[in-house]
Amino acid sequence: MIRFYLHRHVLPALMAFLFIAIAKGQISSPIPVDVTGLSTSPILRWRVPVAGARTFHLQLSYDSSFAALASDDSTLTDTVKMVGPLAPDTGYYWRVSVKTDSVTSNWSHVNRFYAVSGESVYTYMPSDGWSLISLPIHMSPKAKAFVLPALWNPTPCWSCYVFYYSAGYVGGRTMVNGRGYWLKTTSGGFISLTGTTVLAETIDVTTNWNLIGSISSPVPTSSITSIPPGIMSGATFFGGGTFFGFSGGYYVAPTDIPFRGYWVRCNSPGKIILSSKGSKRPKPLTTMVDFNSFDVLRIEDAGGHRQTLYFGTRRDENVPNDLLEFPPASPDGVFDARFASDRMVEIVEKGKTHEFPIYITSAEYPVTLGWETKSQPINASLEVGNRDFQLTADGSTQLLSSDLVVKLKLMDGPQIPVEFALEQSYPNPFNPTTTIRYQLPVDSKVTLKIYNLLGQAVQVLEDGLMAAGFEATEWRASALPSGAYYYKLDAVGVNDPGKRFTQVRKALLLR
Repeated sequence: MIRFYLHRHVLPALMAFLFIAIAKGQISSPIPVDVTGLSTSPILRWRVPVAGARTFHLQLSYDSSFAALASDDSTLTDTVKMVGPLAPDTGYYWRVSVKTDSVTSNWSHVNRFYAVSGESVYTYMPSDGWSLISLPIHMSPKAKAFVLPALWNPTPCWSCYVFYYSAGYVGGRTMVNGRGYWLKTTSGGFISLTGTTVLAETIDVTTNWNLIGSISSPVPTSSITSIPPGIMSGATFFGGGTFFGFSGGYYVAPTDIPFRGYWVRCNSPGKIILSSKGSKRPKPLTTMVDFNSFDVLRIEDAGGHRQTLYFGTRRDENVPNDLLEFPPASPDGVFDARFASDRMVEIVEKGKTHEFPIYITSAEYPVTLGWETKSQPINASLEVGNRDFQLTADGSTQLLSSDLVVKLKLMDGPQIPVEFALEQSYPNPFNPTTTIRYQLPVDSKVTLKIYNLLGQAVQVLEDGLMAAGFEATEWRASALPSGAYYYKLDAVGVNDPGKRFTQVRKALLLR
């Protein structure tokens, strides 16, 4: 009788409970996005990462435990809700859940905002990890005390929440307008700040590097001016300016965006002016540098942090090396990759050979090193531990630990291989074009032919004298049927007929 009761009543109820619990765990909770509009009657928005949502439950509270609710609505059918009017000069917490036909999700993460009558609310989504941020609005001390701690993770420094720069990093527990800060967060999320808009800002700067903030609207870096004029030094780059931002690595910033912090280098003390109206910046006193003229080395770690470095031959004698520097390295624990000289670009002098060590810090391994080469007369190789990679074509390798030394070697002049070689064509299989690469250590008489499976020559790609170097020949097989083919390289030294080379490789044409 007991067994019958368990089978007919208890087990079905238990299975139903488990099904609901499992289903509930599988339904993603909504993601709070932002708070906009007048802060005493704000509009709350959220995003739903699952299909089939029927209704939403929104709770607004005066405390983070949601014991004192200011609003509680479980009948919403849209992902947006205006609440209020709310009490001004007050902090609020809010969260959302979603209900499908039969299951209700967990609550979303708790978000917060501060209500100040008649003033605007801005949002910012910090990344999971380190960010360069700033305060783009004027906030009351009470509003700062309520909102800013939600941004901070005190793990890097128990006595400070953010780091600013003043001839070195200094820890702090608050933020002021006009200054940029390093901030570390434990998780990404949308953060709402409330305050009066900042339409213009005059920022004091010193000689060398400065970490500055932003205002309430985007400002093209090309329109940022200074007092006295011309104090912003460093090279001016195509596609950007003399300002650097950070997003998993440093980059040249074309625009100063609200909430972000930026590095700028100055050649004397003065003031930098940010204005939403913009202004015509005088013609820069520095030299334009075109990154398109350089080869590229991309460094990316397993966490998705990345940095781009450049190298090549000196094209313009008017560009001093110190104008090609990165900003100061990040605080401890922030991914950074740069040449040992602190430069983002390394240039080999005419007729000379140089080695440039590369420092990679705070990376998540493995680290991928990828390179893109251009058609310029330069001999380049990358030393990774005891391995040496000739940078003759685009490629990549992986760095498995921080113990391996990484160096870039540059020599001005054409690159000459040390031995004959015939590489596998790429792509393979192909349709209808592929590239065949080969190496000639000496000037040679070269023949490169294509053969079918019967051993019959069907195409002649090269037949003549060629200078020593790395070569590439395109094979266009538009007139040939699908199938397997062989390509054969015969090379004989022009000045030393004893130096001979023959090799055959296979390629597959698929239509």
